[in-house]
Amino acid sequence: MKKILMAVFAHPDDETFGPAGSLIHFAKTYEVYLVCATNGDRPERRGELLAAAKIMGIKRVDWLNFKDGSLCNNNYHKLAGKIEEKLRQYRPKIVMTFEPKGVSGHLDHVAVSLVTTFVVTKLKFVKQLLYFCELKRTIKLLKQNFGEYFIYVPPGYSRREADLVINTKKYWPRRLQAMACHKSQRGDSNRMVKTLTVLPKREHFLVIRTGFTDAPKLDHAAG
Repeated sequence: MKKILMAVFAHPDDETFGPAGSLIHFAKTYEVYLVCATNGDRPERRGELLAAAKIMGIKRVDWLNFKDGSLCNNNYHKLAGKIEEKLRQYRPKIVMTFEPKGVSGHLDHVAVSLVTTFVVTKLKFVKQLLYFCELKRTIKLLKQNFGEYFIYVPPGYSRREADLVINTKKYWPRRLQAMACHKSQRGDSNRMVKTLTVLPKREHFLVIRTGFTDAPKLDHAAG
């Protein structure tokens, strides 16, 4: 029986600027599917994401076609219905999304995390929910490199709070290739590269509904 992981994120580039190394890692042993809630509001962003997804080994990208910046209570149930439809279609054992504060505090991120969590708790075939998170030192450096890009950025997590750590060092060249695909977001991409280049190549996750024994072996080395 094929193993499936589904990643659910808000914007075209969230997966690449976020847990790209982990998605490459999982794609070695899983069929990885990506659900993108918004369209990015620029037509070229679809092509950019498809190119990046190919580099990362993502099998298919599905779009929910919400407007960038529009995810809120007014469309909460519609968003939940669309995410549930995709989850039932692919029946993944693992679902990946943002941690509850949305990593950067972006309200679209928060909404996707909240709604995905709500849907996953209803589906018994999902055995593990992975919340992508950033450590406090990464957030501190991101704030320095992005300036006042966001009104509020959550402080991040301590290493001890992370349940799973994936060593992504060997995937760094492919991640750079994927990030370069997002040409319309070159400013953000350059700032992300500046931040991540100096940090250990590890990606961190909080784990909900633990006990799934069929997941790839993960590197728990402190970073």
